Amino acid sequence: EAFPRCGEAVCWRCMKRAPRESFGQVRTTKEEFESLEEDAWWMHEHCFLDGDYKDYFGESEPEDFWKRRTGAKDDEGETPEAPKPRAGSI
Repeated sequence: EAFPRCGEAVCWRCMKRAPRESFGQVRTTKEEFESLEEDAWWMHEHCFLDGDYKDYFGESEPEDFWKRRTGAKDDEGETPEAPKPRAGSI
């Protein structure tokens, strides 16, 4: 299988409104997704594997994202939380 992930669909309303703590910070809009046509793809943050962040965002995975995704602990023994959303962010 090319993308062996959860296979769950996501509604656009949930993508926009669900809390980052439960849904994750990787989001897109319906307009952005449709504009990418056949190149469009998206997955839940918790479904990302090594290399998916770079494939999706075109840049290296930040350490805090990797730690949240893998459950790795920081220097104080804590797993970093997802950043809090700012007003108007998706």
